[in-house]
Amino acid sequence: MTEPVCALIVTYNPEVAMLRNAISAVGSQVAAIVVVDNGSEPRALAWLRQQEGSGRFTLLTQGRNTGVAAAQNRAIYWAREQGFDFVLIMDQDSVPAPGMVTLLRNAWLSLEADGEALAAVGPMPIDPHGGGETPFFRIAGLRAERIHSHDIGAEPLRVAYLISSGSLIKLDVFDRIGLMDEGLFIDGVDFDWCFRAEARGLKVFMVPMARLFHSLGTGRHRVWFFGRKEVLQHNPKRLYFMLRNSILMARRPYIPAGWKVYSLRLVLKRLVAFGLLVPPRSLNLRMMLTGIWHGIQGRDGPFLKRTKRSPSVS
Repeated sequence: MTEPVCALIVTYNPEVAMLRNAISAVGSQVAAIVVVDNGSEPRALAWLRQQEGSGRFTLLTQGRNTGVAAAQNRAIYWAREQGFDFVLIMDQDSVPAPGMVTLLRNAWLSLEADGEALAAVGPMPIDPHGGGETPFFRIAGLRAERIHSHDIGAEPLRVAYLISSGSLIKLDVFDRIGLMDEGLFIDGVDFDWCFRAEARGLKVFMVPMARLFHSLGTGRHRVWFFGRKEVLQHNPKRLYFMLRNSILMARRPYIPAGWKVYSLRLVLKRLVAFGLLVPPRSLNLRMMLTGIWHGIQGRDGPFLKRTKRSPSVS
């Protein structure tokens, strides 16, 4: 049974086999799919055009990499124009388990009936490669408290934020919160939007019974740092955005103090891990330090774009 939901998928040089699985899995659970391509190479774009011709989804092309937030916003506008009530945000490499969308929508309607003011509901992400669980947090004063799996039951659980992939959002919520922050470009877009929602009195819930197969990072790297540890692998350019956007978000008044403390500690940990232990160390360190400097300067947008903006988003 399809639901009155439009799934939006942002693509950028996708792995065709993985994207095909994602589209097939979500297609049976929603009323429509809109794919926004962020400037993929010609072969991937040709495949997308071929699939659109078979009626599997609607394809919107950006022509260049405008960032995940800008692509998501374009899809949101499209879904609104088509008259949908909900959007389901999906990554190109995430695959929903059977019934995920129905479980999310039912949870939304139930929570709404109980009087909860909602921003989004999302699934429990499962790494298909066994790379660990996606952490969920509560904010308590100056602390971001991790919610461990043994504390998660079957009922929807209020959390500080959701990752964007798998998030179900009612379209009229964007009228109260605003769209995704395009200046962040890629990293932290979901965190920022959820914290903006909380600042406006809207809540986000994770629905444990709804499952999403979602890979963490681009692999794992084993290091020795006072004992054997594993860290998620990220390329140097991604590290630039991670650290830059952590600094940008720390300047915003609606970001909870507990998350600012946690995020800035994470900046220091990443400097050590990727600057000293994970290759390419020198390039990682240079990109991270550049990201920190640009965050302090208030620069946002694409990599090395020289723009400045207010530290807060309305």
